[in-house]
Amino acid sequence: MTTLRIVCAGSILKALEKAAEDFRRSHGDLTFRFVSGGSVELARELLRGQEEADLFFSADHSLLTGWFLDGGKASLVRPLVTNAKVLAFPRQSPYREELRCGNWYGLLERPGIILAHTAPDNDPGGYRTLLVLRLAELHYDEPGLFDRVLRNPSRLVLPPRTTHALVDRLHDEGRIDFMIRYRSSLQGERYDFLCLPKEIDLSDPTMAETYAKARLEIRGPDGRHQTVCGEPILYGAALLADSCAAGEAKAFLDHLFSVSGGQILRECGFGTLDAEGGATDRTA
Repeated sequence: MTTLRIVCAGSILKALEKAAEDFRRSHGDLTFRFVSGGSVELARELLRGQEEADLFFSADHSLLTGWFLDGGKASLVRPLVTNAKVLAFPRQSPYREELRCGNWYGLLERPGIILAHTAPDNDPGGYRTLLVLRLAELHYDEPGLFDRVLRNPSRLVLPPRTTHALVDRLHDEGRIDFMIRYRSSLQGERYDFLCLPKEIDLSDPTMAETYAKARLEIRGPDGRHQTVCGEPILYGAALLADSCAAGEAKAFLDHLFSVSGGQILRECGFGTLDAEGGATDRTA
């Protein structure tokens, strides 16, 4: 029996597990092994040989073209799905009424308010959170907002390989007030969320020029710093060059672009693309 080894961003794990279950209905001789976490840290582990995989699904498509395809580490790279950033909070949050006033960004700089996010050097979710804050400073004409939020002593940087279960537990324990999360991660009844303006939520391809005004420095795969610019959220998939099951991996990737695969991705909150990378249903 062949085992397909998949390394993926934590934010797309549940969708891939559902797609794998669907795929196995016609490929009963195939099993799946999933490893999930922050895409940047996972990319480093793959490039160093610390992790082995047939497919790598990154929350940032540009990691795959720049770190894998250009370096000969991937035989195929495809854009896969889109997403949006929203301000998430527990349904029982004591700050719900204040959010109705529209000054959500003012809450995040207030001492005692806990904004949690993953580390920007390890995870696109982390650096996209900071990019949203930079864009909010511009959009709302609030000079210094970014620095004030980052200097808030209550801000919480989550550890590598943070799971959704850990985030849920921290919320339940009252140790997180807000997160700037992917909209796809908020399916269900545990959280509520505030949609952010298109000018800052990184969801709209027509806003690419606006998003590019935000920049950050993160640590690259070789340990040196590199610039990350704001851009529309685009996940990608890479068939790795040293795959031991390239045929099966390519078939599973094709399945994600099929009617049933696309339906699963949309049900999990993602905007889908066709096999050529064109949008078929963008995240609202």
